[in-house]
Amino acid sequence: ANPRQAQFWLSYIDVLIQLKQTIAAKSVLQKAKNKGMRGEAFEQLQNTLLIHDLNETGIQLHQAQRYELAIKNYNKALKARPTGFLYSNKAAALAAMGNFSFAIKCYVNAIKLDPKLALAHNNLGVLLKQNNDLGNARRHFQQALEIDPKYAECYYNLASITYFDLNDDKISIMKRLYESNSVSLDQSCKLCYALAKAYDDLGDLKSSFEYLSKANLLERKLFPYDIEEASRSFKRI
Repeated sequence: ANPRQAQFWLSYIDVLIQLKQTIAAKSVLQKAKNKGMRGEAFEQLQNTLLIHDLNETGIQLHQAQRYELAIKNYNKALKARPTGFLYSNKAAALAAMGNFSFAIKCYVNAIKLDPKLALAHNNLGVLLKQNNDLGNARRHFQQALEIDPKYAECYYNLASITYFDLNDDKISIMKRLYESNSVSLDQSCKLCYALAKAYDDLGDLKSSFEYLSKANLLERKLFPYDIEEASRSFKRI
């Protein structure tokens, strides 16, 4: 590779972006410009870094519950280059604000731009379920699982609006996923609740109770009950 050639710098910066080493990518981009490298490709990489920064800032603002500011950042990024992930992040912020109708529109836009974005399908399904649009909610949950068969939370969401029968292969898939120990405690908990619902539908009450007990045990690990703190809280009432 020749540092005097633009392609050397473009490839170097692109690799850094793919590795999510954006600080290093910005530094290399500036060095390339100092050496006189210009052109549309460099502008596109600079734009990519700008979008990354706006998106990351938006995520941080969302986590701080500053949803309106988060949306402003997503809007700036979307203006620079619309992507499914940006629309999905904006939709999540809108939903957190209670603006469900616009959130649904953003998730639809996200899926149009990136039909393989499982997160957007699942989250759209959740909002459609809240609107009692169960048919479309079920369809998006199923699409999310086709994209990502290990999406534990999505099985949990689907189970709440699905009646399982003996021919449903999702039961065995959920069992294998739970038994694989490859998912988090939270995901394992959701899988157990989904399996409890599935076995209840099948009339296998023993298996249903077993998975419900496992779910409750996992939930206690996730949210331990502090009796002393509960007592202090009660005294403050």
